[in-house]
Amino acid sequence: MLTEPKTVEDFVMICLQKGPLPKAQLIEKVMKSRPKTALQSIYQEIRKLKTMEIVVIRKDIISLSSIWVHDMMNYFHAAQSFLADTTLPYENYRNLKEGERVSYTFQTAEQLDIFWGHIFILINQTAPANESTILFHPHEWFFVARHVSEEKLYNDLSNQKRPTYVITNNRESLDLEIVKKYKKGSLEWHSTNDNFLWKKDDYYCSSFGDILVEGWVDKKTSVEIHDYFKRYTSLAECDTQELHRIITRKGKNKLIISRNRKRVQKIRTWFAKYFLIK
Repeated sequence: MLTEPKTVEDFVMICLQKGPLPKAQLIEKVMKSRPKTALQSIYQEIRKLKTMEIVVIRKDIISLSSIWVHDMMNYFHAAQSFLADTTLPYENYRNLKEGERVSYTFQTAEQLDIFWGHIFILINQTAPANESTILFHPHEWFFVARHVSEEKLYNDLSNQKRPTYVITNNRESLDLEIVKKYKKGSLEWHSTNDNFLWKKDDYYCSSFGDILVEGWVDKKTSVEIHDYFKRYTSLAECDTQELHRIITRKGKNKLIISRNRKRVQKIRTWFAKYFLIK
């Protein structure tokens, strides 16, 4: 529950916590709870929350998005499990010595994705200014699953001074559309069917200096994701509910954070086939 609500957005969210409301009733509740709130500002917040995929509007009935609620539940579940690991809290990834690593497991690909997104932002913010960021994945399904937050991430990466190099290791129509959409600024993106150093459709990685984050998505989930990208040829026709079902199926999903200069250099050398890495 939101505490000490102050903004119009806070009051809208609180009013929707107990269930869907007709638009007129929601506006009435917000104005009653927050006197002197302009009607136009409420409409603006509702539109913003809809764009951010936090609320869903159907036939003038407004409700919190079940996908967003589920994402938040998984996020806090992952954070709780994470913080319970007293042997190496995530804040101490900088203290990893060469060859050391820490491993985490998740029940679903979605939980892995949410946790990785959190880690990615933290590490990227403190990465060496003179070293580029590298990302590798078989498919960029994260954008289809939660395109608002993923779009913000890639826009931020394209605007930072340190270059980011991304490889999507498939060339389905949907892959190519996403690459074309975000290949800009300091963000360079390439799609290829070439064999990666250890090409498997369940392997993902990102590197920041000599810090390497690697993920393995459950094999059955990976097969379904690959089939999804073959079946849907454009973002406009994607069925996000179907993808949500795929990435929330239970399986074996693993993430490893390590300090491994030799392995990072091997990955960077392979990337140098496609980019003039700085």
